[in-house]
Amino acid sequence: MINRNSLNISKANAFQIVTQISEAIQNDVNLMNEKGIIIASTDKARLGQFHGGAYKVITEGLERLVIHFDGEYTGVRKGINLPILQAGAIVGVIGVTGEEAEVLRYGTVIKKMTEILLLESGASERKRIEERVRRRFVEKWISQKDIVSSADFVKWGHSLGIDVSVPRRTVIIGVEQQKALGETADESFLFEQIDEEIEYQVTRHRHGICSRLGALIMCFLPLKANRELSDFTQRLSTLISQKFNCTLNIGIDEKTEDIFTSCGKAEKAIEASIRLKSQTSIFYDQIDIDIFLTDLKESIKRQYLKRLFSGIKAENMSETVNLIDTYIRSNGSLDKMGSELDIHKNTVQYKLRRIFDLTGYDIRKLPDTALMYIGSVFHKSLKSQE
Repeated sequence: MINRNSLNISKANAFQIVTQISEAIQNDVNLMNEKGIIIASTDKARLGQFHGGAYKVITEGLERLVIHFDGEYTGVRKGINLPILQAGAIVGVIGVTGEEAEVLRYGTVIKKMTEILLLESGASERKRIEERVRRRFVEKWISQKDIVSSADFVKWGHSLGIDVSVPRRTVIIGVEQQKALGETADESFLFEQIDEEIEYQVTRHRHGICSRLGALIMCFLPLKANRELSDFTQRLSTLISQKFNCTLNIGIDEKTEDIFTSCGKAEKAIEASIRLKSQTSIFYDQIDIDIFLTDLKESIKRQYLKRLFSGIKAENMSETVNLIDTYIRSNGSLDKMGSELDIHKNTVQYKLRRIFDLTGYDIRKLPDTALMYIGSVFHKSLKSQE
């Protein structure tokens, strides 16, 4: 009688299991599902093929099957095939290619190792599913203002351990170096570690919630004063920097009645944090002028830049804007600018004079400083959309 228990595992996890076992014993390894189909193999040419030996193990409930020569059953090579048990039922088969005497001595170890790895994989799969469900919940929560009045939504929250009636503040976090992460397995693992550390620190607070949406991490913390939130985010930034050598951009809302509004304000705050490359958290109420400037139409920004920097070539704009930002951060001190830019203060003075010669605006005069600052914000806003 055919066993109908199924092997529930993602392709990525199945491949990880056969790879780990293969590296340990230095033989090709195959993983077959309950239908005898090879779902993962260190020999990629065999993926998707029917494995007659595995099918025999499953249908006849065999404790093991030794294949003495290639082709003894459909799609097989000599080696050993062992059943994978979950809750006492066969859910799949692990196969090792090789000489009989060589592979037989690995039999018990391979079987147990596979079952342990499958248990770990299953737990990982369940966690990922739970994270997807929580992410969908958070997406609805922050995108629909009146969703909390829905009894079904409130019930859904309770099933996830979330009480939507608890007042919370919104903190949005971005990892500045995240574009360089995730390109390799090691970098992807590091990215996951950063997420886990942030989630741990947030959920240490009763009613704290953390969920990644796209490139940003959404954090919802029990209602706290700005000073408390500032202290928390500063400690978090220091911790992440020390452990992972990454910088956080952090935007914080202002106290509001609902998560929908709160989240919108935190989004504005983190946009300013990313634009200004702030080393500290930015609160919504600290960036009124940036919010106003960012919300202007793209056509208005481009027209403003064209008029203000008409004498500066497009390829020199980034350097010009960097000089403007450095001037503002240094409060106009040529010595500080020279130190930050690693050039002599006379060179700084020359560069500032050059901007005046090309534009007619002197950043050292207060009215022109304001105009240049606005130009810097517009330029970075447009660049971030490219």
